[in-house]
Amino acid sequence: MCLHAYVTKRHDYYDKQKGCRVVRDYDTCIFCGMKSKERVSYMNDPPKRKLPYFGPHLK
Repeated sequence: MCLHAYVTKRHDYYDKQKGCRVVRDYDTCIFCGMKSKERVSYMNDPPKRKLPYFGPHLK
């Protein structure tokens, strides 16, 4: 009998076809090596932050 203690592995990447960030998570038991089902989540990336204009003296 195994008292499961899990370690979460995460693989995230940007999917160009769907145009969003994909995060794939799964858990692995450190004692017996049993893996859980893979969880997939899709997230839209936030827009890029635009810095304020400080004038011509900062070129």
